[in-house]
Amino acid sequence: MHTENKTLIHRIHDLAQPLLESQGLELVLADLVTEDGHRILRLLLDKSGGITLDDCARFAKEFGYLLDIHINIPGQYSLEVSSPGINRPLVQPRDFERFAGETIKLRTHTNIDGQRNFRGELLGITEDQVNIKLAEKTVAIPYMEIHSARLCRD
Repeated sequence: MHTENKTLIHRIHDLAQPLLESQGLELVLADLVTEDGHRILRLLLDKSGGITLDDCARFAKEFGYLLDIHINIPGQYSLEVSSPGINRPLVQPRDFERFAGETIKLRTHTNIDGQRNFRGELLGITEDQVNIKLAEKTVAIPYMEIHSARLCRD
C-alpha cells in the first residue's frame, strides 16, 4: 500500500473509531482498492455475536456523512461496508490471540523454514511471534513478516 493510502486509511480509522464504539462495532479491515477502474473504500466490520446487514447499513449511512464532511478522498469512490465473512482476515495482534485454537491460512513476505504459505492451528501470539501448529511441527512467525492471514472455516 502506498504511503499516501496508508495515511488516508489511518485518518479513516481515526474518524470511524468513535462511531464504531458507539454502535458496539469493531473495524476488522479498511482498504482503498481499485477494481475494474472504480475505487472502493472497503470496510469490514464485526461485533460480538456477529454483525447483521442492518448494522452495516446503519454504519455506512452515518459514516458516509462523516467522510463527506471530514475527509477529502480524491476522485470518485464507493463506500462498501460488510462483514468479514467466515474466513475473517486476521490483521491486528489481538486477532491472533482472540482466535487461538482456530485453523488459519497465513502467508509471509519472505520464506520462513523454506515456505511462505502456512495452514495450521493458531496457538496465539507471544512477543510479536505468531505461533502455528502444523501437522509435523510448531512454527513461530514474526508478526511483521505476515503478509496476510485468515481464518479457515470452509
